[in-house]
Amino acid sequence: MTESNCASLVELASRSSCLPAIGPALCAELCERYERTGTELLLCVLALCCCIKDGDVCLRLEEDGKALPHPLARLAECLAELEDENGAPRSDSAPEDQSARFAAEWGGSVEKFGEHELRAALQSAAVGGPEETGTPLVWDLGRLYFRRYFDCERAIAAAVRERGAREGIVTSDKEERAREVLSVLFDGRSNGSGPDLQKCAAALALTSPFTVISGGPGTGKTTTVTRLLLAMLTLADTQGKVPQVLLCAPTGKAAARLGESVSAALDEGENGWVAAFEERFGSGERISSLIPRRAQTVASLIGTYPHRDSSRNNRERPLSCDILVADEVSMIDMPLFGKLLDALPPDCQIILLGDKDQLCSVEAGSVLADLCASKKLSAGRLKKVASLSAVSEETLASEQALSEHAALLKVSHRFKADSAIGRLAAAVNNPHLGRAQLQQQVFGLLKESDDPDAEACGIFFAPGQAHACAAALADFSLGDCGYGPYLDFLKKEECKLDGESAAEALRLLDRYRILCSNRKGALGSEGLNRVLSARVRKALGNPPDRSEWFDGRVVLVTANNRGIGVANGDIGIFAHDKNAKDGKPDTGKVWFPDGDKARAVSPVFLTQCETGFAMTVHKSQGSEYERVSVCLSERDNSVLSRELVYTGITRAKNHVRVYASKDILLGSCLRAVSRESALAQRLDS
Repeated sequence: MTESNCASLVELASRSSCLPAIGPALCAELCERYERTGTELLLCVLALCCCIKDGDVCLRLEEDGKALPHPLARLAECLAELEDENGAPRSDSAPEDQSARFAAEWGGSVEKFGEHELRAALQSAAVGGPEETGTPLVWDLGRLYFRRYFDCERAIAAAVRERGAREGIVTSDKEERAREVLSVLFDGRSNGSGPDLQKCAAALALTSPFTVISGGPGTGKTTTVTRLLLAMLTLADTQGKVPQVLLCAPTGKAAARLGESVSAALDEGENGWVAAFEERFGSGERISSLIPRRAQTVASLIGTYPHRDSSRNNRERPLSCDILVADEVSMIDMPLFGKLLDALPPDCQIILLGDKDQLCSVEAGSVLADLCASKKLSAGRLKKVASLSAVSEETLASEQALSEHAALLKVSHRFKADSAIGRLAAAVNNPHLGRAQLQQQVFGLLKESDDPDAEACGIFFAPGQAHACAAALADFSLGDCGYGPYLDFLKKEECKLDGESAAEALRLLDRYRILCSNRKGALGSEGLNRVLSARVRKALGNPPDRSEWFDGRVVLVTANNRGIGVANGDIGIFAHDKNAKDGKPDTGKVWFPDGDKARAVSPVFLTQCETGFAMTVHKSQGSEYERVSVCLSERDNSVLSRELVYTGITRAKNHVRVYASKDILLGSCLRAVSRESALAQRLDS
């Protein structure tokens, strides 16, 4: 292709509203600095930018040595998704919109991209092989990477393989004692039919320094890890050193829940299994006292810096940590996971928890799903786990719940066998159901109803009815089954709180939440928050001004702020301070959970936050509520997926309502998120 063609493509791309802004700038840089860079590579780079924006790590262009059909499909989809800020289709003739012109001029090149064009693209000096350095793009395993993501993916795979190849806490001379420890911790409980997979997961973790424990809601991940920590602390060869255990999670909310869950498990067993265990294996000091009851966010633990690849703790300056537990790993993107591994000493025991079927991280990568994708299980590892768990090798193999470094928990203790939510989650998450079967099961459980006492119900609407549906949702959400008890409590307290009353208000608030697939649209989080904010202002007697700070406002933090001790995902409420000093103006505070009480933060310091009566399903990960309303967009879009619906409905413990058209709900359940990376392939190589 000629230089003028490249310039034309870059110029049009820079004016296209549907392409990631970095794409055209990067294309211009490649044309200027690297020889043999033609429009074939530039189209690949624009497609790669679209893929990264959607969470892929790379762009797959080849399989088995042959170019894939329509390898730039994501770029074509991006050009087709011409929407305005409200989610409505743009007019292709809009003079200010160059997206349609870009699609018309270069769309044919995207559709016809094949073997010849791929080879031409790879001739550019900007593209290097896996062992080369200095090129901004890397070609490996039939995929095109940006150098940063390639280095990160390969480093993670190497670190996992290296750690997994080492011996775990249980060496051959400790096996008998380990069997005894696991027997005391796990035997005698009701586990349903089949082997105790929690015990098997713990046994796997004792044989390897790197372990993933995955399972759906209520399968006992934190119960398992609490007992596992006691086993590890008992069996570890500390040589007089007090083992350092750290707990972390990607968001403040998830970190708080992890700490609460571990603390609750220890408190529950204080006069039971914990006491019995320590009486048998203790040596003067209480082993359980070494387990922390609070968790940190991953970012605060390793000390990440905004807009920088470096962190405070890294390979040269690792954390002081002997055992690390990270929860909700499905939310951790690949670059952050790479930083976490780099920050841990080589002999640290790593235990990762999460649900592989939940939504992936907002940023690039699907680390947890990739780690669980491997089916590889060596005969030696299988034999050790069978010996420690007292389960036969044949049974373990038939369960298909273990791989070399991952264990899958299958039995939910949150949902009963006949639970509508449990069965609904299982149906939505079953990739083997055809359209007819899925429709029968999902709509059989989600009966079209507005019964507030139904464990699971659906409020289905036809296209064009979304605004009426949003009004009905607002009515329900301010009633007794929604935010009503929270608002009634604030009225009783006259919107003046202290640490104890604010904690109670937050507890009432967390009984219910509205979860949306999208931000825009009538049933998007932004629109619903505007409707609910107006009604809450009126209900609590707020002055009719336009200030964003009003009594009863639910505040969702959107960025970490170490200075005031809040993290991305934290939820607070705005109200006045009951103990404000006389004569000093009380402009109101935002109250955040802080153990058994709540602490107040001036809104002056909360520069990155938004209203949170309704939030996206993505932001709800790591949370659970008694009741949940899940709202799906009226228009089909790339966000809607099986994983999103599954994540949304499983945030509910007792009741879930789904607001969606039948076609959108069914289509979402049939669409699976598939993020492109080669991490699983590298782990098995």
